[in-house]
Amino acid sequence: MDKSPFELFSNSGRFTNVVAYLEKNPEAILHDKCTDVITYNIAGFDIQVLNTAEFYFNDDIRGFHLDDVELELFTKIINK
Repeated sequence: MDKSPFELFSNSGRFTNVVAYLEKNPEAILHDKCTDVITYNIAGFDIQVLNTAEFYFNDDIRGFHLDDVELELFTKIINK
């Protein structure tokens, strides 16, 4: 069974700690409370993990459940 575009996007996410992420992306501007970054190979977007256990894309797309934040990012921005 083929995976949906959302599944392909979601499954491409890889966690990286903030120090390693900034070494590869020194120009990145991250939230002050960022501890890790989830990088998605499909679409080239990142979701930040904050020390409050929140997943953060921007002030409008954020939440405490990664699946919900991924779906909102996908439906509002990627799959427009």
